[in-house]
Amino acid sequence: MKRKVLLSIIVGGLFLAIIAVIIIAFRFSLFGSEIEEVAIIDISGKDNKIGIYYIPSNATSQDYIQIRKLGEGQDEIIKNFERFDFVVNSELIDDSLLRVVLKDTSAYIVNQDTFIVNIK
Repeated sequence: MKRKVLLSIIVGGLFLAIIAVIIIAFRFSLFGSEIEEVAIIDISGKDNKIGIYYIPSNATSQDYIQIRKLGEGQDEIIKNFERFDFVVNSELIDDSLLRVVLKDTSAYIVNQDTFIVNIK
């Protein structure tokens, strides 16, 4: 009698453990899917803003940094920087140029580059 009770407890525990593993496996996401807003920069004297976003990798593309001009009701993609995943610094120059310092932290040797982007 004690063996049947012990055996049923063990079988029930294994059943619950298998269900828990299945639930965890189906909730796991291989690739991040959230677009992350890194910075929003106001352009003085204009209604537009500049947005810097981190776009995570997926099955067909690598992660990258994207610069957008944000207007009323619509966004315009200005530039994509593939293979970069970290924004070190960003600075607006004369309301028409944006200096962005980006890093690729996934490489063995971390690369840091500075880019000047025309935002007109």
